[in-house]
Amino acid sequence: MATYSAWTGRRGRAIRDILTPNGFVARDTYGTLRDVLPLPGRFLVIVNWDNGMTVPVPASEILIFPPEKLSSEAKSGGQISSITPEIV
Repeated sequence: MATYSAWTGRRGRAIRDILTPNGFVARDTYGTLRDVLPLPGRFLVIVNWDNGMTVPVPASEILIFPPEKLSSEAKSGGQISSITPEIV
């Protein structure tokens, strides 16, 4: 199985409220991407959220920051579903 290491460790932000099996992730909650799971037609991202939760969410629900923009609101950030990650 391919891994998407280009995304692991990047920071992201929830772009809307997300209801997960483990609870609620509020809009604008930040987190660190732990893993990316490719599914047919979409990606599922496991995120270590800053609120203490670690849950998978659809990639379309988060904004991924470029590595060089970790400390600011990266207007050039992109959703993982619209960018092909590097496969190693």
